[in-house]
Amino acid sequence: MALARMRIDELVNAWVGDRNTPFQLGLLGVFDAGPWQRPDGTVEVARLRLELARRASGVADLRRRVLWTRHGEGRPLWVEDPGFDAARHIVSTSLAPGDDLANWAANRCVRPLDLDRPLWRADVVDGLPDGHFAVLIVVHHILADGLAGVRIAGSLLDSSPDASPGQVSSPAAAPLPTHRELVMDRVASARVPRRRAAPGRRPSREGGRHPMADFRDAMEGFRVPLPATSLPRRVGPERRMVLAAEPLHEAGRAAHTLGVTVNDLVLAVVTDGMRELLSGRGRGSTVCSCAPPCPWRPVTPAR
Repeated sequence: MALARMRIDELVNAWVGDRNTPFQLGLLGVFDAGPWQRPDGTVEVARLRLELARRASGVADLRRRVLWTRHGEGRPLWVEDPGFDAARHIVSTSLAPGDDLANWAANRCVRPLDLDRPLWRADVVDGLPDGHFAVLIVVHHILADGLAGVRIAGSLLDSSPDASPGQVSSPAAAPLPTHRELVMDRVASARVPRRRAAPGRRPSREGGRHPMADFRDAMEGFRVPLPATSLPRRVGPERRMVLAAEPLHEAGRAAHTLGVTVNDLVLAVVTDGMRELLSGRGRGSTVCSCAPPCPWRPVTPAR
């Protein structure tokens, strides 16, 4: 069976994060308790967790984990987790009175996932007013980008009928490949381009390259001068996230008026905020002291 090696973009996503800045994304949904509400107004959190676990067990992406390889075994690969238990990925939280749900979720999103398990987590949150509960789904960017993350979340939060309570089960996973199988697969993959090359000719550039060459090329875009600002600092474990909210319909209307996308508008707002921050620290509009041409130095428009 062919092994599902990680792609270069997935390796980059694994590389850019660390313990205090995990590369993760989250989707928060708030729901009317409805059939999940007891007569006393509390939410049946245990039954919600069981239903989410049942649904997660049927989603192939949520049963996968990364098998981190050793020297000589080739790139890391995706495998079905032999010990997968969806219930271990679903936890519950009661929001303390006075806490803001959105700010709580923003900080919860940056709590690191275990890289040796399937790269997701779901929180069922009760303690919300008006008989509501929330579900926060966090996935690592290695597993999914924004749209794929929405698709995965939709598979857990769709409107399909709930199953009768019962045992949560997952399909049996194949055993993990052995060290010998990984080495043989790597060697076989390296030999394929050479067999395809015409006699007497060198292999193509892509076919004859070292496996890490593509990774080095992908990282070439990060080789830019370090900006001389107060921003490049190591992020510590005490950092906190603060949410700034804006009604989406208003942002959409403003973007339409300006002839841009909502994403363009968000980038413009972030850029303006960065300019104000740097100006407040005495940096003005000059963010770099390196010699031109410099990708960090803004172009001053002609008057």
